[in-house]
Amino acid sequence: MKLNDLCQFLKPFLQSILALCGVAILAACGSSGSGNSAVSGYNVAVKITDASGCDYNHVVVTIDKVAFNNRLNASKDDNDWTSVTLNPPVTIDLLQLQNGNTLNLANLNIPPGIYKSFLLSVVPNTPGSSTYNDYVTLINSTQKLPLSFPPGFPNRVAINFNKEITVSSNGTASNIVIDFDACHSVVTSTDAQGYILYFLKPRLVEVNEDQSGGIVGTITTSSTSVTTPEHLVVKAEVKGKDGNYYVVRQTRPNPDGSFKLYPLEYDDDSKGVYDVVVVSDNYGTLAVQDVIVPTHEDAPLSATISASIGTIQLDALPAVTWSTTGTFTGTITPKGNDVRIRETIGGRTYQVRRRHSDLQTGVFTFPLSWGATISAAYSTGNMTFVADSLTTAGSYTADTPTGDWDNDDQMVLNNQPFHFRITDGTKALTIIHDFTLVPVDYFGVPLSSLTSSVSGTVTAVNLPANDVEKVFLIALINGKFVAGIDEVTLSGLTSRATYTIDHLPEGAVATVEAYIADFEQNSTETITVLKSSPITLGNGSNIGPDFTLTE
Repeated sequence: MKLNDLCQFLKPFLQSILALCGVAILAACGSSGSGNSAVSGYNVAVKITDASGCDYNHVVVTIDKVAFNNRLNASKDDNDWTSVTLNPPVTIDLLQLQNGNTLNLANLNIPPGIYKSFLLSVVPNTPGSSTYNDYVTLINSTQKLPLSFPPGFPNRVAINFNKEITVSSNGTASNIVIDFDACHSVVTSTDAQGYILYFLKPRLVEVNEDQSGGIVGTITTSSTSVTTPEHLVVKAEVKGKDGNYYVVRQTRPNPDGSFKLYPLEYDDDSKGVYDVVVVSDNYGTLAVQDVIVPTHEDAPLSATISASIGTIQLDALPAVTWSTTGTFTGTITPKGNDVRIRETIGGRTYQVRRRHSDLQTGVFTFPLSWGATISAAYSTGNMTFVADSLTTAGSYTADTPTGDWDNDDQMVLNNQPFHFRITDGTKALTIIHDFTLVPVDYFGVPLSSLTSSVSGTVTAVNLPANDVEKVFLIALINGKFVAGIDEVTLSGLTSRATYTIDHLPEGAVATVEAYIADFEQNSTETITVLKSSPITLGNGSNIGPDFTLTE
């Protein structure tokens, strides 16, 4: 599939050690792209966009490096990247880059050739500083909440290009767009006191703008309607190899209801045809199927490269259903993994919501409509929407798409579908369901049950009298986080705490790593990383390493 969750979860901190070359020329914000063009001084343009829709007012990140590699699956640690440092670094509010807006991050002059991988580096916040490089603000709030890199999250991400790009020396620039999915890149962690921390887990997808187009339209309700769509998101989806539909682009509409889904690439998955899915918490989901998207490729610069679905007024459609909001909630083990919600409309199963569970509690919550769904076949004229006669209103499937959260992961977890209805037919319901995942191979066969655990101690010696240190402990198998995270607190001159990491696969060889972090001013400061020798896991409890922190 084109949409990959392209970051690594809970791995050791990595510092930017890249070979530097080239010159970055920063350009203006707000471009929507113009395809191939003759240029002077550069041969590849890197642009940033955001395909997301969530409950943040701002998601701000600061980028300091981009890099290219001529190999697939190039690692962030490899030393053969063709890298460019952005000087000064570029600070971007990702939620301003929706509805087809892109920011021209850098015009680069790199050696001609064929490139297959891309790397982007984010500048972490400075420990103890009240000025943040990366932060979020919540809806109806102006408070800046710092985005940190928790133990094991990298501050840079390497991805494969969907298709290799050819950078030429003939004066024609390649245009690539990096979709930095803001909402899916923010992960929360709730501590024992209910305090929420915000962590950055970058999720990137690359699009070749030269082979892309878009979809435009407007979603409204009447001016007198009191049933405003809540958490309204418009998605472009394409059929995957399993027959379900996957989100390629999504956006929150503008205040006037207009939206633009861009860039949408003509590739092997889409063939230039997409379904538009309109989701909110209190209206039944709407789908416009088989929208044919024109592209930049071989088109004059003045050509229209967007298909239009026109203006759709939700409360004027006789088939659409407004409803109160139901709730689907629960926990997932291992904590921090994703939960995805699917809904079948007009015979096609779409992804309507997806989010991380909380890193510390494993809790997830989805507000969902129990209204009836409708669909229409795309037409450049009037479209006729028909209520779904096959799927009962308010019916959903939740699953755990853990197999695609790391494109080079060697340990995937089983997908667990759960079918439910958010209503009894007369009112909205709250549905509670817990997921427990086990490692599987690429054929879906369970590798082992999560019956092992590792326990040990963390001791602090000669801490300052009033110092309080939080220590995160994680287990990795073959360098990959698979399950288990624990946190202990140390305080006083000399203190000792016991940790236990549960939900580990019997028979695997694991290492335990301890990260000492300080949460002053709601930010994470890594002091040191301690690593154990490999441990072969037996059934039940295993004696793990003891760690000592000395200051």
